[in-house]
Amino acid sequence: YVFWIGDLNFRLDGEDLPSEVIDKLIKKNELNLLLARDQLKVVMEKGDAFSEFTEHPIPFPPTYKFEFHSHAYDL
Repeated sequence: YVFWIGDLNFRLDGEDLPSEVIDKLIKKNELNLLLARDQLKVVMEKGDAFSEFTEHPIPFPPTYKFEFHSHAYDL
């Protein structure tokens, strides 16, 4: 077994999605629409990285960092 743990610095490709839309998708639990934009999933499917590995299905919403000195998420 190999376990990758930590922040691999992959994100959601969502520059064209306003943060309000992302927030609504999360609240409606429409995670598949967001997972389709997951950079790690995209490179794995293309075979560009980690192509020999599989990832367990992700049943939880994306996580975000807070804006500096704030309680607001940095979407």
